Amino acid sequence: MKVQQLPSLPVKRLATPPTPGPSKIAPDQVDLASAPRKALGACGALAGLCLGRLGPAAAGGTSGWMLGKALADGLGGSLGVMGGLAGMAAGVYAGYLVEKKTRAGRLAGGLVGGAIGSAAGSLAGALGWQPGATLASETRGFSLNNLPYKLLNPNYTSRHRLTPEEAAPGMALVKPGDVIITSDDEDFQLELMQKLIGASADWTHAALVDEERQSLDIYITSNKPVRNALDFIFTDNHHVSVLRPRYASPESRTKTLDYMRSQFEKITYDHKFDLQSDDAQYCQEYLYKGFQHGAPEIHIPVRKVPLWGRELITSDEFRDCKDMELVWSSGSDFKYNFLSKVT
Repeated sequence: MKVQQLPSLPVKRLATPPTPGPSKIAPDQVDLASAPRKALGACGALAGLCLGRLGPAAAGGTSGWMLGKALADGLGGSLGVMGGLAGMAAGVYAGYLVEKKTRAGRLAGGLVGGAIGSAAGSLAGALGWQPGATLASETRGFSLNNLPYKLLNPNYTSRHRLTPEEAAPGMALVKPGDVIITSDDEDFQLELMQKLIGASADWTHAALVDEERQSLDIYITSNKPVRNALDFIFTDNHHVSVLRPRYASPESRTKTLDYMRSQFEKITYDHKFDLQSDDAQYCQEYLYKGFQHGAPEIHIPVRKVPLWGRELITSDEFRDCKDMELVWSSGSDFKYNFLSKVT
């Protein structure tokens, strides 16, 4: 799942690099004196952001309940509870709209959480505590001074999309039939949605590479299957992994690609995420059914979501599939991707 951006200008392909491997966090020097304050400050700001987003809706719901119940009680009879519930629903929705328009809740919550976390971090640092190397590196850009700008911009992330130089090792290794899974940290709602159903949320989108080294996939905004140049899918994302299915034969790969091409004028995007419908498919479903039709030897597990009463395919299912091997990855970790919203 990914909101498609307009393709960027063609990226020059670089010479084939040496052996690939997951990218590591750059060993930047970290100021040990400020590391505890920044680490706990960032964690506090993120927690405050999440709680703050709920604040206007909670306040609206409480006020709506009181007002609705009072008005209903004034009418007499047993309408008090019904009036309260109706008022609460209207208040929650009004609070949601206020937060969506002003972002006041996330701003207030994030600032308070960041300040409390920074104070706690300073105290912990004075007592000798130091965050782990990864957490210290990931939060080194945290600052209360520029936090308001970050909190008011829901698309903000301190991470950058892969550069042509960073993407070159992965692109050089891609072969027809490979699966590309990606994640974009700007629109983080997709990650949060996947986390709610028990997925890792490290990866949110999936595509298949054809014989011309173009990606076959479907986006929410395109509402139908599309082709994109390989350099686009790499450099339009913050995180990319290349997976290679163990096809039984070249014919299996061709049948899989043929099925996916045959759907270009038949399917639309599946906004209901219903794995049982074939006329509408989301990105992971699109690939899953391609393998079902062309390469049934690739056994992709199905995720059951009991509370929703649905079966789903997420990018985790491709990543964890025993019939695929990891060829290259830039790396992705939900918790640090989420922290990038305030660092």
